[in-house]
Amino acid sequence: MPVTFTTLLPDAEQPTLGNGVEDEVAVDWPDTINNGRYRVEIRETGQSAWDSSATGYAQQIVNDSTTSTTFGGREDGEKYEVRLRTESNDAGAGAWTTPTSIVTKFPGATNPQITDVAERELTLEWTDNSDNEDGFKVFLREELDPRFDTGFGDWQEHAVADPNQTSITLTGLQPNHDYEVYVRAFTEDAQADSVVVDTTTLVEHPDCWQLELRKGGEIVTLSEDIGAPSISREPTALASWSLDVPEADWIKEWKLADAYLWFNGALVLQGEFERDSRRGSDVEMTLHGSGVLAKLDRGGNRHTADSIEGWKSIQQYLNSLDRVNPTVHPPTSSVVDEGLVVQDGADQSSLSSIFDTSDGTLPAEVSNGVVTPLQTAFHVDARNAGGVHTQTDAALGGSGDYVDGFAAYLANSGDHVDGTAVLDHTIPESAVGLAVRQAADDTAGMEYTVDGNVVDTIPQGASGIAFNWTDVATGAYSNGSGYTGGDLSGSVSISVEATSVGSGEAMAVDWIVLYDKRYYDIEDFPEATDSNQQLPGPAEYPAVDIPTTAFSQSYNITVAHVTTDASSTDGAFALAATNDGGDTWVSASGSASADLSFDTLGTTIQGRVTLGPTGTSSSTPTQGVDAQTISSWELAIDTNSIAVFDDEEYVGTPWENLQRMCSDAGMLATAEYRDDDQIDVVVMEPGAVTKTADWERLDYTRDNDWSKYANVLSAFGAEQEDGTRLEAAARSQSEVDQYGEREGKALFKPEISNEQQLKNLVRVELSKLIAKRDPSASVDIAPQAIAPGYAYEVPCLDGEEVVLWRTEVDDRSSGRGSLEFGEPDDLADVFRQIHVDVRDVKDVV
Repeated sequence: MPVTFTTLLPDAEQPTLGNGVEDEVAVDWPDTINNGRYRVEIRETGQSAWDSSATGYAQQIVNDSTTSTTFGGREDGEKYEVRLRTESNDAGAGAWTTPTSIVTKFPGATNPQITDVAERELTLEWTDNSDNEDGFKVFLREELDPRFDTGFGDWQEHAVADPNQTSITLTGLQPNHDYEVYVRAFTEDAQADSVVVDTTTLVEHPDCWQLELRKGGEIVTLSEDIGAPSISREPTALASWSLDVPEADWIKEWKLADAYLWFNGALVLQGEFERDSRRGSDVEMTLHGSGVLAKLDRGGNRHTADSIEGWKSIQQYLNSLDRVNPTVHPPTSSVVDEGLVVQDGADQSSLSSIFDTSDGTLPAEVSNGVVTPLQTAFHVDARNAGGVHTQTDAALGGSGDYVDGFAAYLANSGDHVDGTAVLDHTIPESAVGLAVRQAADDTAGMEYTVDGNVVDTIPQGASGIAFNWTDVATGAYSNGSGYTGGDLSGSVSISVEATSVGSGEAMAVDWIVLYDKRYYDIEDFPEATDSNQQLPGPAEYPAVDIPTTAFSQSYNITVAHVTTDASSTDGAFALAATNDGGDTWVSASGSASADLSFDTLGTTIQGRVTLGPTGTSSSTPTQGVDAQTISSWELAIDTNSIAVFDDEEYVGTPWENLQRMCSDAGMLATAEYRDDDQIDVVVMEPGAVTKTADWERLDYTRDNDWSKYANVLSAFGAEQEDGTRLEAAARSQSEVDQYGEREGKALFKPEISNEQQLKNLVRVELSKLIAKRDPSASVDIAPQAIAPGYAYEVPCLDGEEVVLWRTEVDDRSSGRGSLEFGEPDDLADVFRQIHVDVRDVKDVV
């Protein structure tokens, strides 16, 4: 009979647990059986039963070859215990292993962010990654002292948030303190800390004076036991301030810090702390600083402007500066002048001062009270000229179209044609032209000279020369350098010579012209004679542009009015003017007067007349033997109040450049204070922008200062040849009618010899004196950041809108401010009221 028995079933060995994956518990064990199965159970630690009544209970049965399993669906940060045993159908079950515990992975809170910061609180938000936390603890530590780099205090539990809560507001903080904070999610069995984030609470501005210093990202404030500061601010000067504070050595470390002065929570000044001083006391010191625009008074750069409205150039410049946020208000445009005569001449003296031809290179002159071009082409009839030669009517070089049918014939060595030209102006070396009309079948050796200077040669035996014009002053035949004998003027000799002649060689020379190449193109010289065997040109008098002297004044020129008396206005005659230094000319032809409107910008006017050839002759040249002339000239202008920068250069610190540009443009720059390190610069005409101010008026004074007012003014210029001295007298009749005549102190400008310049000067200076009658006022207020340069409605001036020129705080006990008002100088309005007379008078100065 068979004997049966059951082998022993080994017990399971202790498992190893893992929590590397959220919500899971991994179980691993050694392999102890080769038959049967393993039963693995799990429950939350602390439960009394190992069945479904126990929280977190679960079991798994796996075959004998399996040595690991995973329980999912676990709670985050919860403590679980696991046991297992072996089992078989025949041997029953082995012993349970001792329960082994592990806490599941606990992700806690992540991504903490401080979303709002105030003076004494902050709001912290985070992401809740766990599903069964008991809550969140918020830990915080505080900067020990904002004035010094002393680090932070200890970590303190500051607040506790409920489960699933993802934000909290932390209160009870100190203003202007650095804080570090983190979140700790927790359960009974686990906790997880977030990363640390930091912030700085805002500065608190109490109802008193407060100085705030900022440097390197750090901030310190002083408000207790400080006096009222002294502050001075105006558009054309850098603001300055000083402040008494208790003695403290640590303040020295904050020099060159950005400074912000507050009064009752309002920003009164933005600037910089520059130095401190003692006033003989061990308990008090004075801090000194400047306004924010002082930051522009450092370093240096260069700005150029040409034919651009001043305000646009200022805007371009400010846009190029770092940390500057510019606002430039375009100025209003108003008519200043209509038909202001700046040049007027009808005799020799006045026309000579208007048309300056003294340098001699312009072929024009003022003679006997007439402006006329000078001859610029000088003809030599070769056949009838001096020298040694014969004449020929033979057709050489393919043609025999000679003037009068004959040409000079150079057939022997030494034959030559000589001529002389008498110049009334100077031809620059580069503009000297010598045109020769000649021909040859077999060419003799030739040499061409101007004033003794050989300008070109032809070697003997060269190929034939076709009958045409050739400019030998360019070295056309020899490929030489041409004429290099310097500028030509006065009597000039001309020679064409045959230097070597072989058998059958000769040169037929028909006509020679010495000319100024600035006014002719040899390609335009006529090639054929007319029915009378004469050449129509080149004209002795070409079209010549004759400019006037330039006249500068202060305002943008919009229209030029030109009137002349001309001998004729046909052909090349034209009138022109420029307001941008000659870059752009506006012209009109066919009339002795013209109204020329400018699209360009400019403050300098210059006129120009083009006088062309006229007159005929029966001999060569038959055209252009005379020139158009003018016997009078008047140039008047219309202007508006837009300032224009013409060929200007500004070199200096940004502040210096800005002030110069504002002065040139009739504008001002002021700073708008802001609570950061940027610089807001506002540029405008004085009072062009109106602001409202809600100030507490403490006291005021009203004043109309007439001490510098005048409505009549004289200016004396240079002494003239007859012993008289030029005088310009300006008056504003409307001002005289309203206030009575009041004459200002006369101006003496002996360096000015141009009457229009003297006119302009006296008009400008009188307009400034008229503006001195504007009302002014001083108003004491509770300190505020009221910006100068703007217009405000001033109650003590019957509600008039006047310009605030200066603000001051200078009361160390009560903190009173002072506003000084005054109307801006509206020079354009005043100009329209002024009538100017210019007359020659005996020297009365």
